[in-house]
Amino acid sequence: MDEKNFQLVGSELAQVVMTPKQKEQQRQREQQLAILEGLRITAEMALPPLEFLFKMNDKPCFPRGELVTVSGKPKSGKTLFLSLLMAVCTAREEVVGIARMPDTPPLKCLWYDTEQSRQSTLEILRDRISKLADGIEDGMYDIFNCRSVDWQERLALLEAAIVQSCPDFVVIDGICDLIADINDGVSVKPVVERLMQLAQEHQCCIVCAIHQNKGAEDRNPRGWMGTELNNKSFEVYSCELIKPDIIFSVEQTLSRRFRMERLFYFVVDETGMPYPSEGPEQTDDSDKEKKAYPLMDEKYLVWPDGKMEVDIRSLFYDVLKTGPRYYSELQTTAMSMLGCKKTGYWNQLFNRAKHQGIIVNDHNRQGKSVWRLAQPAATQLELPTASDEATPF
Repeated sequence: MDEKNFQLVGSELAQVVMTPKQKEQQRQREQQLAILEGLRITAEMALPPLEFLFKMNDKPCFPRGELVTVSGKPKSGKTLFLSLLMAVCTAREEVVGIARMPDTPPLKCLWYDTEQSRQSTLEILRDRISKLADGIEDGMYDIFNCRSVDWQERLALLEAAIVQSCPDFVVIDGICDLIADINDGVSVKPVVERLMQLAQEHQCCIVCAIHQNKGAEDRNPRGWMGTELNNKSFEVYSCELIKPDIIFSVEQTLSRRFRMERLFYFVVDETGMPYPSEGPEQTDDSDKEKKAYPLMDEKYLVWPDGKMEVDIRSLFYDVLKTGPRYYSELQTTAMSMLGCKKTGYWNQLFNRAKHQGIIVNDHNRQGKSVWRLAQPAATQLELPTASDEATPF
């Protein structure tokens, strides 16, 4: 008997001696392996490049097939900003400094509004989006006001709308109305995962509008829903109303590809129409700049040429000198010690510390991801804190 036949006979004998449970387990494993083959990624695959819908601050943004989060306090300009993006979908020219990517045809837009009244949704569509876009093209906008619908039905209706409309750009204002409790992680996770699947299956960008936590200085999106969106979104934006100037700002706090270093500013005239704006008036006076950050710990601030910078080496040493920390603990401790309340600033601090080799990712005894100092504490103490290693705000 040759080797091939010997192996065949051995395989058949193994099937005979298998219990029904073992046979079922083997069948399930074969099905799983078949599914995995369909999910395999190889270097030789020919996939289309990631496509971005808009350009803002000279950076591509809002990609197809991905989730994007827009957060802010109540009345901070979230819907205003989203209405600008909706107008850009069909406008022939840029709108308040935002434009479609070059050579991109008009985009079909789906707006799923769960927060405004029907009258408010109509006014925004007719009196703002239509005017900014120089008219509403037939068939290019599907607008639904679902505030009167029970929350249990909203996700299914949204899915039906996406399947029927085949949009390029989807706005959900607001995402928390698709669920009973935004702090129920068991319920939140499948909703966010389904939205990710819909974005990928229909190659649209789905934008989720969500409120930030109630604390004046806490700009994190609310609840477990906000945490999950922060983790899963390709980009995250934070809207803010700057007083007393009454200037609206949009800050990109997270991005997996193109990082916007500048904030996007706009103002609204007496008719409710937005216009581009410069940021609040700045000053080169270091004393005035210090007063603008009264909670910052002076221990971690340096002032080369009168401009405030953060000594990240000193900060991360103090945070991690007692041992490794989980990411969330690292963020909370570092922001608390520095007196920094803005998540966008934390992202800059963390990324620079990582890229400069000050901190490294590791695993603890339980196999969980932690962050630690790249060098032993004794060596860290001897390292200089040069201004070129400080992080500008």
